Amino acid sequence: MKVAIVGATGFVGRRLCTHLLQQSGVRVLALSRNPLRLDSHLPLERFEWKSIDLHNLLSIERVLVGVDVAVYLVHSMLPSARMNQGAFQDFDLSLADNFGRAAKAAGLKQIVYLGGLIPECGELSLHLRSRLEVEEVFRQYIPQSTFIRAGLILGEAGSSFTIMLRLVQRLPLMVCPTWTTRRSHPVFIDDMVLALASVLNQPEHYGKVYDVGMQDSLSYLEMMARTARAIGRSPRFYTLPIFTPTLSRLWVSLVTGAPKSLVYPLIESLRDDMLVRDDHRLPQAPCHDFDQTLAIVMDRLDKETPSQNQPYAFNRRFFGFGKQKTVRSIQRLPMPAGATIRWIADTYMRWLPEFLPWLIQAKITGHRVDMQLRWLGLSLLQLEFSPKRSTSDRCLFYIVGGLLSSRRNVRGRLEMRATLGNRWVIAAVHDFVPALPWLIYRFTQAKVHALVMHRFGRYLAQTSQASILPLKL
Repeated sequence: MKVAIVGATGFVGRRLCTHLLQQSGVRVLALSRNPLRLDSHLPLERFEWKSIDLHNLLSIERVLVGVDVAVYLVHSMLPSARMNQGAFQDFDLSLADNFGRAAKAAGLKQIVYLGGLIPECGELSLHLRSRLEVEEVFRQYIPQSTFIRAGLILGEAGSSFTIMLRLVQRLPLMVCPTWTTRRSHPVFIDDMVLALASVLNQPEHYGKVYDVGMQDSLSYLEMMARTARAIGRSPRFYTLPIFTPTLSRLWVSLVTGAPKSLVYPLIESLRDDMLVRDDHRLPQAPCHDFDQTLAIVMDRLDKETPSQNQPYAFNRRFFGFGKQKTVRSIQRLPMPAGATIRWIADTYMRWLPEFLPWLIQAKITGHRVDMQLRWLGLSLLQLEFSPKRSTSDRCLFYIVGGLLSSRRNVRGRLEMRATLGNRWVIAAVHDFVPALPWLIYRFTQAKVHALVMHRFGRYLAQTSQASILPLKL
């Protein structure tokens, strides 16, 4: 069995790779942006690492050749370009749709996706709704996919445990909003890895949804208090009857050094109790309790060298510094009833000059679209339609020139695709390198692009089926 671990350098991915290599008859393909190096005592002849760009469909198709099953551990809460424009849930949707398409083309038997526990009542947070959308996408492409839902995953290198540990280490007094009193079933990282491995390539688990967590539920406040006792501290906790997600995200980030993009999902997910449903528990899944978990994790931290004792590296890369000056912009647009993605793309090329008649005119020659500055005829952006990489539900344009595009723009592209059963259109610009100086670009061209896509989305929402006429690019 050849297993692809997508997001292999992450907290769960690294441990899952190690565990699977210790099982006979399993080959592991680690997929991530950065290299993964494992201990030399492992059977590395059955291990392979490949770099992957999940925003690039061709990149995924190439690496999945010969793979039987995949474990998808990706959540797009951290930046993948110097500038990321769009909502995280739309990034998640785009990534999942990309991977689902490639998995179907490669003939994968199963995708195993690690999502979040779903509250039985109350309005779901954006993050949990996004997790359910990813499940729906994978179910659409690979019906045999298996979905494992978990709450806080506790371990010495995990962001959730690190945030909690740093809070009790650094604060002698904490004023705790109501989200700290919400109950959840956390899970030990070792148990999480065993649960993921147990469903791989097992037909009895195809198409199933499982919840994984400890037997006892705990509030975040209880977990902090127990963690404080374990390290010999006794901070004072005072609860307030307010939720304050924005303020909480700010102070937790300041105290722990964790990016707000990581802290916010934690806080938002605790809007309601997140409990394991007994009728959805994974059969025979081992589970440590919280005190056992805490003892093991603290023992592992004590045995590490000072240089290793960095549970989670919160550093500048999370904020996009040091990255090449590329732009990634992803927007979700409504799909009018009866429309096709080709109609969406053609309509956009026609609509844009109508929306900015004083600025832009479009000149179409064959498969090339030249967006020109009106009156002067100067080429602003040149797009080349790619019939080879386009399908009935996906249109791809390469950015090949124009005054607004840098000469280093060799991978820039505009993509439009239908997703979630033709309910939505994902319109995305990937790996675009602007010609304008970075600061000027951010406050001019980037702002105009965001406005244009917002207004195009409104135009599509108001488009009736009767007005959809065939166009030709």
